[in-house]
Amino acid sequence: MKKMMTAVLVLGWMATMVPAADPLAMDDTRIKSLADSNDAVCREATSSLVDVGGPAVPVLVKVLDTNEQPAAKNAYEALFHMSGKWANTPRQAEISKALAEALAADRPAATKYVLCRFLSLVGDGGAVAVLAKAMNDEDPKLREWARWALTRIPDIQAVEALIAQLGQGDTAWRLAVINALAEQANPKALPALTALAQDADQQIQEAALYAIAQLPSSDALNVMRGAVREGRAGAVTAMLDLGENLVDAGMQFEALAAFVPLWNDDRTEPGQRCRILHGLARAGTRPAVSLLLSALNHPDVQVRGAAVQACSLIHGQEELDMLAGKLASSNTTLKIDVLTELGGYGHPEVLPIILASTKDEDQGVRVAAYKAMQELRNPDGFDALLAAFAGQSGPDREAAEVAMLRLDGDSITARILGAYEQSNNLQKASLLWVLSYRQSPEIALLMLKEITNTDEPIRAAAAQSIGRVANINEHMALTQVFAKLFAVAKEGPEIVTAGAVDSLLRLAMRLVSQDRAAAAESYIETLQLAVNDHQRAQALNGLGETMDTARLDLLDLLRPYVFEGTVRKEAATVAAKLAIQLPDSRKDEAIPFLKEAVEQRTDDVQGVLARLAQLGVDVDPVRGQGFITVWWLLGPFPNADNQMWDTAYAPEENVDLAAGVKSGDDTLSWKRWQTLEPNGLVNLNQSISRKTYMGAYGYAEISVDQEQYALFRMGSDDGIVVWLNGEKIHANDTSRGVKVDDDEKPVYLVAGVNRILVKILDKGGDWGFVVRVCTPNGTPLEFAQKTN
Repeated sequence: MKKMMTAVLVLGWMATMVPAADPLAMDDTRIKSLADSNDAVCREATSSLVDVGGPAVPVLVKVLDTNEQPAAKNAYEALFHMSGKWANTPRQAEISKALAEALAADRPAATKYVLCRFLSLVGDGGAVAVLAKAMNDEDPKLREWARWALTRIPDIQAVEALIAQLGQGDTAWRLAVINALAEQANPKALPALTALAQDADQQIQEAALYAIAQLPSSDALNVMRGAVREGRAGAVTAMLDLGENLVDAGMQFEALAAFVPLWNDDRTEPGQRCRILHGLARAGTRPAVSLLLSALNHPDVQVRGAAVQACSLIHGQEELDMLAGKLASSNTTLKIDVLTELGGYGHPEVLPIILASTKDEDQGVRVAAYKAMQELRNPDGFDALLAAFAGQSGPDREAAEVAMLRLDGDSITARILGAYEQSNNLQKASLLWVLSYRQSPEIALLMLKEITNTDEPIRAAAAQSIGRVANINEHMALTQVFAKLFAVAKEGPEIVTAGAVDSLLRLAMRLVSQDRAAAAESYIETLQLAVNDHQRAQALNGLGETMDTARLDLLDLLRPYVFEGTVRKEAATVAAKLAIQLPDSRKDEAIPFLKEAVEQRTDDVQGVLARLAQLGVDVDPVRGQGFITVWWLLGPFPNADNQMWDTAYAPEENVDLAAGVKSGDDTLSWKRWQTLEPNGLVNLNQSISRKTYMGAYGYAEISVDQEQYALFRMGSDDGIVVWLNGEKIHANDTSRGVKVDDDEKPVYLVAGVNRILVKILDKGGDWGFVVRVCTPNGTPLEFAQKTN
């Protein structure tokens, strides 16, 4: 074969075929641009060739044949976009014809594959003959590409070409053609598929039945009935598919004829019954809904659940009336289940059913109805929700409040405000709660007025709600609001006080950014007014964040909360910040607060332990087991690719706890860390960094009365290196989690101080270490530690 011409020469030849006066004409410059190194030039050329259309196809295909880059790639892009742009337009036939002619010509297989792809986008009946011929080619890949293209050409000729292939090739090919006819979903294929539904090969049978199911018609239904009656493999599943497609085609009664016999067949499995119920609900006819509603009492829990779910698909007034009648005579559990489904997946038409259920004698049903309204968010339920507020407090009223809260829009806000004055006191209390989550200048003014209302429920609701009003400070300074709330809280009764304290806590958070000292004072006063532990804990947390730690007088206020009650941890956290500041001369006063902070494991427990050590108090609950619990830590250092294993930083030569150590651009400092873990674990995630692939050093000193042999028992995550008195005694380059006593090393301890340095190298995930000192026979060794 002669060597193929290059892309540029071929396109240059094509340029002579179109008059230069045509603005979309082929020209040599545009063709050469496909190979330009400038992407912008290539894109412009490609775009212009797309508009040329059919006349550009032959030359672009020849560029594809050459596979010279980047010209071939740009030619592909031009053909792809051309096929997409001109599909379903007057120029479709022009493009389809040019592509088909190119496919019919002798050219490389790879080019033919992509031509089939382009024809799948823009091909019409005129391309079918060429694609049909390609399905008989010796190249199986080309046959498949041609079949794939014909599958996507919505033309009767394409269907006929595929039908002609049903008797050709092996089972895999026949299955592929059947699937293509299923995608085409053209009734013309029904006779051929009907014959295949009785094929000796079971795979062919099942595929044919599936394809028939994609042809919703009375004829297809008759074929499927026979297949189900004869018990052919896959027939029931195919009938279910057909039923759903009949519904989609608007053939509800034919769909019923598909579903009902299967429902009445004792051999139908629960999963298949669930599909039937879904289809019946979508069909929506009275007989279909009647059958669906009867399934609400089915003995199988899976089927019963599917029936409940299908209720949300019922539509049409008569059918919804049937559902309402069924619910009225159902048990409480079924009512709740259906209402939950209607709320989550229902449509506005189900609102009357839900509204009727809000009057049910069972509170659980009423709650379910209001929760359904929460999901529907239908403003037509406003009056029913307002009526619910007139009752005494309870789960149904609370659910109704949330339902109204979820009604969106300024029109709902205006409607609530408009209904407020005409409502009774119970309704007003609920409306105030709902309004506190909405935006309107009138809301703040209403809250400020009602906070002093003589009616207790209204006053309590206003006191609790005012703290949520976003723009309250636009109508009165926060300090004035605080004054009003404190007065209301002190006056009581407890329900009013509780609501006022809730608002005080919310408003104090806003005050922090404006006046930190004032916020702290509000937390102090609120703490003393709090009526429950949740409020006390909030007040203590706020006080801890805002107070001046020089306010040592607050320890007297905190004392009862620290040593009694159920907010001891929160109180100890605040008290510890103050007790740390007490001078040594007041250590007897400080120590009980600090010990309680350790007992409660407060956030700054390391600072507390350090201060106790300075005061000469040794708090070490786990040392009796031989664990070294007080360390000075340094890190993190980079350990990508375990680089720190061979890198010696300053501590490996000399440990100076007062000196900084360089790590890249950072200077790291030693920090004291005392572990309180029962197994002696030093958690480096907490103490150094949560980053992975890092390294750190740990330094400790232990003292013994006399020289002696001992055992160091160690665990690490991951690698570990250990020095004792300047000598490297152990190294384990490993990947593992921390396990006590994982490594063991005999050592010799000198009388007096023994200096221990460890290097820990993380290789991903958590990291940490533990060191235990034992006698040679394995019992814990008694020693003293450096603690400050």
